[in-house]
Amino acid sequence: NEISEKTPNLCHLAPAGPTYMEDLNEAGGVYAVMKELADAGLLHTDCMTVTGKTIGENIAGAVNRNPEVIRTLDNPYSATGGLAVLKGNLAPDGSVVKRSGVALITDGRFSGASRGASIGHVSPEAAVGGPIALIKEGDIVSINIPEMKLDVKVSEEEMAARKAEWQPREPKVTTGYLARYRELVTSGNRGAILEIPGEA
Repeated sequence: NEISEKTPNLCHLAPAGPTYMEDLNEAGGVYAVMKELADAGLLHTDCMTVTGKTIGENIAGAVNRNPEVIRTLDNPYSATGGLAVLKGNLAPDGSVVKRSGVALITDGRFSGASRGASIGHVSPEAAVGGPIALIKEGDIVSINIPEMKLDVKVSEEEMAARKAEWQPREPKVTTGYLARYRELVTSGNRGAILEIPGEA
C-alpha cells in the first residue's frame, strides 16, 4: 500500500481500459513505462538485471511515443497504483483489490484479465476455514478501499458460531501433485509457497 500510494497508474490496458498490449508495444513498451517511473524517482535504476545491465542502462534509450497509451507523470490515469491491500474481519491476513467499480470477492487468484473491483487472494482461504468460508447468502460485505478495509457485517459471536459448525470439504484429488500441493501450500499472504511442516 505504501508503494501503491506514491506510484501513478500510467497504463490502462484491456479489459480494464481502452488500449491493448500491441498499443503498449507500439508506444514504447514496458521500458517506456519504466522510464516514466524512473524520471519520477520511483525506480532504483542502479539495480542489476538479468540482462547483465542495470535498470537505468536498460531503459536509457526508451521513448514514450504515445502519451495517451503511456500517460505522463503530470497526466496519469490515477495518482495512485491500481492495487491495494485490504484487511478486516473478512480478510484478517489481507486481500488484494483492483481499484475500480463492480465487486468480486474470492480467495482465488486472478491474472489481471478480470473486470471491476476484483478482490482476490483473501487470506486465510475458505479451504482452511477462513472467514470467507463462513459467509452466507444475504450477508452484507463492506468494501472500503480508501481505508483499506474489507469486512463482513456479521457479529463476532455469529462468526464464531459459524466457525464452530464449519467442516472442511473432502478433497476431490487425494493422490499425486495436486494432493501434495494441497497439503504443503501456504496461504496467499505468505506467497502460496510450498512448505514442509516443521521446516518453517
